[in-house]
Amino acid sequence: MSSLEQSYNNSVSRLALTSARKPSWRASWRYALLGWRDNELRLLVLAIWLACAATTLLGFFADRLERGLQAQSQRYLGAPLVIRSSREAPEAWWQQAQRLGIKPPLTVAEFVSMASSAQGFQLAGVKAVPAGYPLTGTIRVQQADGQVQELSQGPLPGEAWLAPRLMSMLAVKMGDQVQLGYADLKVTGVVLQEPDPSTDFLSLNPRLLVNSADLARSQVIQPGSRIRYRYLLDGPAPAIQAFTRWVAPQLAPAARILDTDSDSPRLASALQRVNQYLALGSILSVLLAAVTLALAARHYSLRHQDEVALWRCLGLSRRQLGQMLLLRLGLLSLVAVGLGVLTGALAQQGLVQLFRDWLPDPLPELSWLPACNGVLTAVLLLVALVLPDWWLLLRTSPLRALKHESRGATVATRLWLAGALLALLFWLWWQSRQPVLTFSVGGGLLLLLGVLFYSSRWLLARLLRRLGQLDNARLNWQALQVTAFALVSMAIGLVMLLRLDLLNSWREQLPEKAPNYFAINLQPDQQADFLHFLQQQGWQSNPLYPMLRGRLIERNGQPLKAEEDDGRDEDNRERNGNRAPGRELNLTWAAEPGRDNRIVQGSWWNAGEQQRLISIEEGFARRYGLELGDQLTFDIAGEPVTAKVSSVRSVDWNSFNPNFFVIFTPGSLTDFPVSLMTSFYVPPDHGTEITALSKTWPNITLIGVEALLGQLRDILTQLTEAVQYLFIFVLLAAWLVLVAVIQISLPERRREAALLHTLGVARQRLRQRQRQELLLLGAVAGALGAIGCTVLGWVVFTRVLELPFAGPWWLLGWPPLFAVVVALPGLWMLRQIGREPPLQALRRLL
Repeated sequence: MSSLEQSYNNSVSRLALTSARKPSWRASWRYALLGWRDNELRLLVLAIWLACAATTLLGFFADRLERGLQAQSQRYLGAPLVIRSSREAPEAWWQQAQRLGIKPPLTVAEFVSMASSAQGFQLAGVKAVPAGYPLTGTIRVQQADGQVQELSQGPLPGEAWLAPRLMSMLAVKMGDQVQLGYADLKVTGVVLQEPDPSTDFLSLNPRLLVNSADLARSQVIQPGSRIRYRYLLDGPAPAIQAFTRWVAPQLAPAARILDTDSDSPRLASALQRVNQYLALGSILSVLLAAVTLALAARHYSLRHQDEVALWRCLGLSRRQLGQMLLLRLGLLSLVAVGLGVLTGALAQQGLVQLFRDWLPDPLPELSWLPACNGVLTAVLLLVALVLPDWWLLLRTSPLRALKHESRGATVATRLWLAGALLALLFWLWWQSRQPVLTFSVGGGLLLLLGVLFYSSRWLLARLLRRLGQLDNARLNWQALQVTAFALVSMAIGLVMLLRLDLLNSWREQLPEKAPNYFAINLQPDQQADFLHFLQQQGWQSNPLYPMLRGRLIERNGQPLKAEEDDGRDEDNRERNGNRAPGRELNLTWAAEPGRDNRIVQGSWWNAGEQQRLISIEEGFARRYGLELGDQLTFDIAGEPVTAKVSSVRSVDWNSFNPNFFVIFTPGSLTDFPVSLMTSFYVPPDHGTEITALSKTWPNITLIGVEALLGQLRDILTQLTEAVQYLFIFVLLAAWLVLVAVIQISLPERRREAALLHTLGVARQRLRQRQRQELLLLGAVAGALGAIGCTVLGWVVFTRVLELPFAGPWWLLGWPPLFAVVVALPGLWMLRQIGREPPLQALRRLL
């Protein structure tokens, strides 16, 4: 028995003898303060602190992020309300807006057109803005004197602001003239940042910002031109909300009310992924803390039965004793919750510094409302896992002081525990807002607990029997230890799996030399010279794909009917195959599926296939209810072309490689005129060669995506740090479980060692037995944890994160590694066992 435990027992005995007959609040406070010397209560306080800190961290960060995005969205989009449409909006909309008190809209037109100068010409993403643009936010512009200013208005009539890349491609400087159609415009600024940038395909062309008044004389907009309109509206907040509700049901498939999720999908996706990882860390930390709480509360209840029996024998009523125990629990829990909230607030500030480049600027001040999440989590854990055992402790009979008998858990207690754990899962779901992640990880871990317990019990019985160390009386406790260790093993393994395999899979999707340029409109007779140029420069490229446009008009001889639109904007619909029937598609033919394509239904055609077959993308097939064997008819250049669906593919649209919704067999479309497209990688220092390529083949449209690739790589770097942050919390929670399991086993191990030592067993033999037992428990737990980690990892990767899952072969070495992880702290905590003289140990046992 340690000196701290001996001091605690002596203090409690003196307090019982002096205060039992006339218990007072002073005595109750003294009894509560003595809890700091109790090992189980210290573990309980640490577990409450960790659970509160994890949930508070997630709550603080998510709350500031959500409020910051709401505040920034207006500045980011250029107006309190933005409607984007590929067609002009009806005048009735603006009449309704004016009736509600909203100002007439500012109309911004976006389109792709050719800009030219005396040195050359280049395809540009033109944005024509009226006076008064932007309504909110500013435009960062470098002016003729080299100064960078934040301006609240666009270029004046007759002026043009160019993106730096367009300035370089056209070889112009401040004061030079550029031509847009028939309009000559003077270069007066360099656009560095816009309040409403887009990250879709249209924005890949370098920006040319002009005044709307110059569109008429440029004559670039003609009937049939493809234009995208942005309508910027401003007015009182209630009027904006009322108009939004009124106009939303009237939006055509080509129109959408913009927000940051739709107009900046990569930023929204990155922040959503960060929230997923934080939620995963919070869920694992809370569940591991719950295991620690359950173990500590159960052991506290069992170890303090003699103490409670003593109080009862000295005349303390159950009600008075309950007040003392609740005061002790409440005081320690209050300290733990306070420290947990403080820790969560400090930790979220670290996250804010880590992700400051991706967070809204300025970020709102800290709100203490999310601290309620941490407090409620702690209360729920206490009610679910601590109060049932403390209630059993209160029911201890005074006869316990004379006859050692223990009360087991009743059916009502077990039902209470099951309901409380289910309530905990629902609470974590509501708090993290990640239902799939919560129930797949949290529910999976809870279900695996039972499987692990009986599996470990069966495995331990056979292993210990062979070693001659089987003790049926201790088998259940050893199996419980292995279950707790296996849970720790799974949690650590799952986080390491995310750290290693998840980030590796992302890097495989976005390699170091991922294509950063797309070339379209290449003519077949230019193919050989173009490829020769790429080879001369040493640029890695994808195959050339023929491309032509066509409309899907019939399925099995029946006209294809339009389905209800899902409300997403046009660019997101195109990416997911959700295009309205009759819209033009990019079609191609190929002998082999692309590297980012995987056949999920049917089979790819054989070489030399003569039948006209097609392979379709799975999102496209799901949108229109297409199946294998369907006969689809396309309108290509005014002629119907029918083909049979032979396979369905999944496509990785994030790969920056050319991909298509529909692929025909080679030779199926050779009678139609086509152009070619490809993507290739250009080193950063080859800007001169790109300019030479543009001048050699002026008909080719080159689209650079270096900025997008840099953004995605920055996101990966930040996510790496997020996983590291998550790893710290999970490791701390896992360490608490290890300490709790070993701490709880200390009294039993002391009694066993004292008895064996008294009977003549040498201390070295005792240490060897302890070492063998801990290594065996750790190895079994590691093996079971590796299996559970693989199962949970597959669920998280394929069902939650929607990423491919590769078998983690490094988990084969998990059993011996985890055996060492368990043995080292265990042997250190058990280092004093066996050092007590045999006579003294025998007297204490008797």
